[in-house]
Amino acid sequence: MPISRYWSYVIRTVLGFCPSGALTMPFCSMISISFAALPKPSESLRWISEVDILNLLRSSRTKMAFEFRKCFIEGLYEVQPKVFGDNRGYFFEVYSEKDFFEAGLCMKFVQDNQSSSSKGVLRGLHFQTKHPQGKLVRAVEGKVYDVAVDLRNGSPTFGKYYGVVLDAEKQNQFYIPEGFAHGFYVLSEHAVFAYKCTDFYHPEDEGGIMWNDATVGIEWDKIAPGLEPLLSEKDKKHPSFSTSEKYFDLNAKWIGK
Repeated sequence: MPISRYWSYVIRTVLGFCPSGALTMPFCSMISISFAALPKPSESLRWISEVDILNLLRSSRTKMAFEFRKCFIEGLYEVQPKVFGDNRGYFFEVYSEKDFFEAGLCMKFVQDNQSSSSKGVLRGLHFQTKHPQGKLVRAVEGKVYDVAVDLRNGSPTFGKYYGVVLDAEKQNQFYIPEGFAHGFYVLSEHAVFAYKCTDFYHPEDEGGIMWNDATVGIEWDKIAPGLEPLLSEKDKKHPSFSTSEKYFDLNAKWIGK
C-alpha cells in the first residue's frame, strides 16, 4: 500500500470511532493499540507515537466553526462564527466548547442573559467586584456598539478600551474576560442582546464607571454622531475612572475598596 494511501487509511479508521471532542492524549493512548492491526506499507515505516496520532487527527479534522481574532488588549477576542445559509435560511454554531478550548478560551459559562433595547439606549459601564464575569456577547437582533474597558491594575492597557460593532446580520461575537468594565449602545431601531457569563449575577456585587469618563475617552460620537443616550438612573451615577484607584489584579481578582 502506498504511504499516502496508508496514512489516509489510518486517519479514516481512527476517525471512524473517534468520539467528538476526544482528541486528547489519553484517548490517543487508548487507540494506539489499534494500529497494530493495520496493514503496514513496509517494514521500514516507523511506529508512530501518541503525539503523531494526535497531530494526525487534528490535521484531518474539519476546520473550526469559528474564527478567533485577538484584540490589542490582552484577553479580548472578536469571534466570527461560520454561517451556512441558502434560500431556506441559515445555520451556525453559537458556541462550541471544543473549538473555544482549542483557541485557548477555556472558560466555563454558567448563566445566559438577554436584553431588549430601543435605539439610543446605553447600558454600562458595568462589572462585578468579588464575582467578576467573563462574557461572550452578541446581537441577536439589530446592531450595537459594544465596549470593554481594561480595569486590571498593572496591565499595559489599564484604562484603555476596545470597541466593536456587533451586528445580527454578521452574527459576530465579542469575548470579554473577567477584570473589565462592559457596556453597549444601541445603533438600530431595536436590538436584542445576548451574553453568556462565567459567573452568576450578584446584585450586591455591582460596580461601574461613567459611560463618558474623560480619562477612558470612549469615542461614542464616531460610531453614533449626535449621541444622546438613554440611561438608567443607576448608570447616570457611576463614579469616574481613576488611574490611582485599585480595581482588579492581573488575575482579575478584586483588589478595590
